[in-house]
This record gives sequence, structure tokens and C-alpha cells, in this order.
Amino acid sequence: MPRPKSSDRGFEGVLNCEHEDVTQCPNCWRLIAEQVGSRVPAHGRARDSGLAAGIDTAAHGTALAVGGRTVAVIGTGLRRSYPAPNARLQQEIAERGLVISQLSGYGLATVVVAASS
Repeated sequence: MPRPKSSDRGFEGVLNCEHEDVTQCPNCWRLIAEQVGSRVPAHGRARDSGLAAGIDTAAHGTALAVGGRTVAVIGTGLRRSYPAPNARLQQEIAERGLVISQLSGYGLATVVVAASS
């Protein structure tokens, strides 16, 4: 992944990363997820992702913190929280956003933060 340009505001943490390849830096992914999580609501859009630990948790938490709408697409039934440590976050998303189960293709755009080749 090419490093962001110095003109890409908000990615200072990634620009200052000591890793040669930022794709191998979990902290960089978290920073990127937080930036996306905070910027999407600022444009009047909801942001969505799964509810896995790590970047999903960071992006949802940031969206909620800035008063944005967020959608969690979960791979389990609605009455189950997985991973279990995200039960409180899932409940907060259900109250202030939307939690849906195994549904795709409903958004205007998809941002893939990390994927295997």
C-alpha cells in the first residue's frame, strides 16, 4: 500500500509509522478505520462494516463518538453478540444506528480497509 501523501489530512499517524510497509502495521489500519469512521458521518452518510474486533470496532466506535450513524453487518443472529467483548458496542449501534444480519449489497459504496489477496 502506498503511503498517504502529506496533503492527506488526518493520516499523520500513518505517515509517521516506522513500518516500511504500512499494510503490515495493525495500528495504521486502526488509524485509517478511525479516520473513515469519523469522516463518513460528517458527509451525512452512514458507515457500515462487520463487528469484528479491531478495525471494525474502531470505526463503529469513532462514528458513534462523533454522533454519526453506523450500521453493523453481523454474521450471527441478532440475539447473539460475536465477538462477545463487542456486546455493549452492538447494543449501542442497535440503539443509535442499525444492526443487520447477513445482508449485503445495500450501500452506495464499499471501502475495503484490509483484505487478503
